[in-house]
Amino acid sequence: MSMRTSARALTAAMAVLTFSFATVGAQAQGCGGCGSGAGHGGHAHAAQAAAGPTTPILVNYDTIQVSLADDSLRGVAEAAGAIAKLAAADPTKTVPADLAAQAGSLARAKDLAEARESFKQLSASLIGFLERQKVGTGHLVVYCDMAKASWLQREPSVRNPYFGKAMLKCGEVRRAI
Repeated sequence: MSMRTSARALTAAMAVLTFSFATVGAQAQGCGGCGSGAGHGGHAHAAQAAAGPTTPILVNYDTIQVSLADDSLRGVAEAAGAIAKLAAADPTKTVPADLAAQAGSLARAKDLAEARESFKQLSASLIGFLERQKVGTGHLVVYCDMAKASWLQREPSVRNPYFGKAMLKCGEVRRAI
């Protein structure tokens, strides 16, 4: 395992643990973020608590997007497998079931072409889910006319996961989500 893959795995694990501890703290003390004991209602971090498994899903999604933009499958199967598990085990039951199936398909991809096709489906479902939830993520929705598909990424400089280095900058930032 490379240092880059190890760092990504550690980041994903930390996001899951952070979410888990924040959720337990919020349930045990009303509002774990401010200690008010009054619950999250009306607080700035209420959206974060309402996000459920969204944060760890996005951490893993980001790993996949970066790897595919780099023409690599490094970490893709592991991150997609983590998304599938998180979506299937969603305690809030808000994550669509097809997200788990699509992530599972991506985890089983044998090559870049298959992974990129699966990533299109996963991206479309995840973008739709996040838009319905109206939870700010700090991500941008980027669209590539050549691929006829959108994806999410954090940085404003386009890094196309569907064409990688061949057309890395092909795409247009459409909106923040």
